Amino acid sequence: SGVPVLPIDEGTVTRLLARDWYLLDLANTPCVLLTSDRPFVTTSAIEDPECVVSLPLTPKLAFFALSSGAYTARDLLAMNDGDRLATALNVSVANNALRFVYSRDEHDVPVDFLRLHVPFDLSQ
Repeated sequence: SGVPVLPIDEGTVTRLLARDWYLLDLANTPCVLLTSDRPFVTTSAIEDPECVVSLPLTPKLAFFALSSGAYTARDLLAMNDGDRLATALNVSVANNALRFVYSRDEHDVPVDFLRLHVPFDLSQ
């Protein structure tokens, strides 16, 4: 499948440690992050210098690891454009889910958003 899998080996750990790490804090915004049974997100292979690694930590906090080549994501983080980053992360987390997507409560995410982005039937 197209779901990213991060191999945990010495090369991957070295690449992650060499990146710049950021936390996106959405505490002062209406944005709420989703998580899932596969919440880890990469924009491409970890070896790619443009790859962005992200993971929702809480409904209001996300982790990002960026290499020096990831200027678009870095610029968004610097501008603290929480809406765009939260939406992009939520879309990716929903797309990567195998069976479950989680939020704080049912009001955090519209059902239409889930129908559009999860790869499984919501009626199950």
